[in-house]
Amino acid sequence: MKCDSMGDVVPSKAVCTISNGKISGVYIIHAGAGYKIAPKVQIVGGGGDGAILKAILVDGKVKEVKVMNSGSGFHETPDLKIETPNSSNGCYLCCK
Repeated sequence: MKCDSMGDVVPSKAVCTISNGKISGVYIIHAGAGYKIAPKVQIVGGGGDGAILKAILVDGKVKEVKVMNSGSGFHETPDLKIETPNSSNGCYLCCK
């Protein structure tokens, strides 16, 4: 075992669609790996506001991103930034 090993830690990637100025769906491009807790999903750009998205994990991977609030005023598809898996997932053993 190697100390501070990150193991299989891979960030998730997703895209969203908009319809009538609202986020209408989210599609997972890569589920990622190594998540211990659901990551935050940040909406960047697109001109709208008020949208809330929630990542759902299954076995350490982002299985789905639910649209909790579709927001309004989106005139372009925003980028989604999903937090990377917690970088402190390494071992906590003292190696000497």
